[in-house]
Amino acid sequence: MKRLSDYIEAVYFDGKAPSDAQNRPFNGSKAARPPMLRPRGITRIILYPGSFNPPHKGHFHLLSHVFHNAGDDLHLAAAILVPTNVKRLRDKYAADENAFIFTRAERTALLRDSIPDWAWVFDQSEKAWLTFRSKLETKFKEEGLDVRFILLGGPDWFSAEEMVPPRVWGCVDALTSDVSRSVDFRTPTFLKKLPFCGDWEKPQLDIDRLERQIQAKMRGKPRTEIQDAVSLAVRKIQAVSVCRRQERPGGLIRFVPIDLAKQPTEAPSSTAIRDIINTSPDKDLEKNLGRLVLRPNMLATIVREKIKMGPDGRMGVEDEEPEPVPEVVW
Repeated sequence: MKRLSDYIEAVYFDGKAPSDAQNRPFNGSKAARPPMLRPRGITRIILYPGSFNPPHKGHFHLLSHVFHNAGDDLHLAAAILVPTNVKRLRDKYAADENAFIFTRAERTALLRDSIPDWAWVFDQSEKAWLTFRSKLETKFKEEGLDVRFILLGGPDWFSAEEMVPPRVWGCVDALTSDVSRSVDFRTPTFLKKLPFCGDWEKPQLDIDRLERQIQAKMRGKPRTEIQDAVSLAVRKIQAVSVCRRQERPGGLIRFVPIDLAKQPTEAPSSTAIRDIINTSPDKDLEKNLGRLVLRPNMLATIVREKIKMGPDGRMGVEDEEPEPVPEVVW
């Protein structure tokens, strides 16, 4: 099996030595379990775009829960996070006097400081992402590797009223969950249909094939340990639900539910964090942020620097290449 980071570094650093770079994929050579690509069969990478203005615990709970519970049949190897352009945020909050917009560099730093070894933050523009992804996929194809991106979005992207088509981000399939915030399509007894989708079903499960794959991955381990791993994998797949998109190019939406008893009573949100920033006395800022973010000290430091900058700091002014913004339902 080959390391995913080797392919990403070859494209991202364009042949330059990455040894001293801050943004080495998947923590560079320090990764305890670096993402690997299957030589045969499909390997999937989660594509997680979002405003992350700023990042909060809910973002990480969603990413981690889905990565670990979406099902071994997907063969998820890694996740790439793509903070969206500042222009989207400035357009969205143009009329908001209390707007607080974080630059891509600030959002990237906050994300990078919190994610595990199997996740990486792409720190350039959305336009640059399209170019990067195209080159990366070409490299995969040249070596005969079947690597596919699968979109991840939260309840604001997938609801009973409207949803972001995965094709907007160049994906066929998508993942979502209610781990950090409830979804409007989940009821106590059934799942409501999503727009332009079929009924929810349980995914097809080939237990024999799944067992063979787990045995190959755990070769040399005790039989009881392998059997436990197979049982756990089966339970995870049986817990999820899928529905098929009826619009071209089709594709599946996979819902990875949380035990409702474990759902947080206070749903983290970037809006709530911005309210804390705008209303907290300076001495209480870190403590108040700590309820919702993973790195309150780091965020508080960034906030104080932005406040010193005045209006430019609050509106996320940064040097950014002007570019057309794709139409996306946020």
